[in-house]
Amino acid sequence: MKKFSKNAILLLFCLLINNISSIFIYTYLLAFILNISSNGIVNVAKFYLVLHISMILLSLCIAPIIKKSKNSLFLKIGVIFKCVFVISIVLLGNKIINYVWLIAICNGIGEVLFWSGANSLQPNVTTKKSLQGFISLSKILNTMLSLIIPIIMGYFIDKIGMVLIAITMFILTIIQFCVSLFIKENCIERVSKIRFKKFLLQVKSSYPQYKHVYLNQMLYGFCSNTSMLVLYFTVITFGSNISLGVFATISSILSIVVLFVYNLKKKHFSNYIYSIISSIAVIVGVVLLLVDLNRTTLIIFYMFWHLTIIVPEMITGATRLNISQHNNLKVYNIENITISEVFLDGGRVIGEILLLVMGLIGNKVFDIIVFGIMCVVISLYFVHTYFINKHYVIDDEKVIS
Repeated sequence: MKKFSKNAILLLFCLLINNISSIFIYTYLLAFILNISSNGIVNVAKFYLVLHISMILLSLCIAPIIKKSKNSLFLKIGVIFKCVFVISIVLLGNKIINYVWLIAICNGIGEVLFWSGANSLQPNVTTKKSLQGFISLSKILNTMLSLIIPIIMGYFIDKIGMVLIAITMFILTIIQFCVSLFIKENCIERVSKIRFKKFLLQVKSSYPQYKHVYLNQMLYGFCSNTSMLVLYFTVITFGSNISLGVFATISSILSIVVLFVYNLKKKHFSNYIYSIISSIAVIVGVVLLLVDLNRTTLIIFYMFWHLTIIVPEMITGATRLNISQHNNLKVYNIENITISEVFLDGGRVIGEILLLVMGLIGNKVFDIIVFGIMCVVISLYFVHTYFINKHYVIDDEKVIS
């Protein structure tokens, strides 16, 4: 920790609290919505759909402002919106089901503003040598939290209820805001305006292969909706918050194991074979769920999904950020991040619309069709991710082939 500046440590603290609030929102809050509504999958799909549409629109709108403003300011405002979001949960209680769209917009604003500031601040409050160490430490600490927080949170929600936990989360976000006030960023040159058109023209003329990176973002966005289905099936099958906590902890353990093995055996790792095996495993898991949804088939699907998705997720995240590491594109960091987020959330929106229609129709045949489409897209994503990883190395010395 000594090699990190005071600002870096404060930012790390804010990121850790944000991880705790994300566990609360995207696991237990959505499980609460599922439990108090007659057609839970529809309401959760509505939440995600409104959330990601609002994030797309807001990302495009605030990108010009981010380009010439203090990034720490956006992080602070983002935390304020998160405070408003959490306190609205406390005030609404069971009535939250009538305001799903409103809380989704509020959360979307908080997410976009917070991460716009946080992503831009990370290289600003660290040196070139310490940035990688900062990211690694952040991942380690967040992983440790993901091992213990879900079970603890699930246990107390079952014992004392959602409202008291939401109040606790509100107090945490207040602390997060107070800490964010002390983050100071280094003075850097601000660009007067956003240059989406110029960035896209340069990519089109000099780096046309980058279109595969953005396509990969859209495929990943679509596939990420599988996590929503996992949450839904877990709630209706197990019916307790502590079960959600146990599953979340198991997924974290599986992720750590897979990443450890992958990094240890990376040179001997066959991406092609892994993508094929991953696709087959997920398809088998989906078929088992369709044949008979029970605790055994859900656990099998859950394990297959988290064993296969973690490596492609890591590759996808690194690839989109690496574009701006090329010397000719460093000045377009905001443009690249914004466009990749639009493609990512665009893929999510397509998947959420499909799940929303599935919930509204409630037909077994249509459910099978939807699951079939998801299997095809997931397989495409696995194969496409490893295709990019093999052929498109992005750095200053070796440009995309």
